[in-house]
Amino acid sequence: YKGHLVVRGEVIILYSDFEKMNESLDDGNGKFANPRNLASGTLALDPSNINIVRERNLKFLAFSLVHVDEKIVSWGERMKFLDKQGFATVERVATDADGLGEIIDSWSQRVESGMIDTPVDGLVICYDDTEYAATGNVTGHHATRAGLAFKWKDEVALTMLKYIEWSCAASVITPVAVFSPIRLEGTNVSRASLCNISEMERLGIGGDEKTTLKIIKANKIIPKCVGVVASEGTFIIPKKCPVCHEQTEIQVSVESKTKTLHCTNQECPAKRLRNFSRFVSRRGMNIEGLSIKTLLLLINKGYVTDYESIYQLRKYERDIRDLEGFGDKSCSNLV
Repeated sequence: YKGHLVVRGEVIILYSDFEKMNESLDDGNGKFANPRNLASGTLALDPSNINIVRERNLKFLAFSLVHVDEKIVSWGERMKFLDKQGFATVERVATDADGLGEIIDSWSQRVESGMIDTPVDGLVICYDDTEYAATGNVTGHHATRAGLAFKWKDEVALTMLKYIEWSCAASVITPVAVFSPIRLEGTNVSRASLCNISEMERLGIGGDEKTTLKIIKANKIIPKCVGVVASEGTFIIPKKCPVCHEQTEIQVSVESKTKTLHCTNQECPAKRLRNFSRFVSRRGMNIEGLSIKTLLLLINKGYVTDYESIYQLRKYERDIRDLEGFGDKSCSNLV
């Protein structure tokens, strides 16, 4: 096509390709968590890793023709136009209002039975007449596509809380629930953020080994605690920062009255996260494998305390291999 063409879509990794990649990894710690994170991480790789990108078999799936010079009013015809241009497009079906319920039921059965190879958490229901759709008062997440988002019910699992891990970031110390491993949406889950102290109080989090949690995967991706089935005792708020071991304090926001935990030490390594991130970036020392997420993990473990300590990670190599998200290869590459 020689005219002005704008296409919207997303990059995905099929479940089948994702499973093949995980099967090829011998070290359990090195296996990828889910297709979405793998696709996102792959797009963020440096251009020098183009061979790794090819191996992961990314696919671009178009779901909207944003602009074309010709006038094509029908949404279905606009998608067919993209098909003719050689794009892979989202699976879709046309129906009238009377047949909508049957179509939703059919899709729901396919998703629940695992018949769809594409990561999907719902449907977008939209008018075929795009000019008519543009005259409506559609609001929410899919407003720009004049559509209605239909989400499937989350899969829920119950598990026992082992302990609360307090993770220190640049501005706040966040509670993370560590629980007995469960299987959700095709992957094993053993951790979920609890956000802040107010959320823990709202959920009714009790003591370690005495709280039964209700866990889902928000949008089929992010582990989330949505409730407490039973609990005894109460959780303990640490009085010292898990990174620098200085005093902590509870702060309450003026507007929302939300309680959050903070480190009082202005020189805490966790508060220098952005400095460390700039130091290891491509424009800095260009150290591959030290993302902000990885840096934060190493800071919380006490392995990174200043710039010099980044070059002394070898002495913690055995411990780093056991961390979540690390395997022998990723650890060796980093060291």
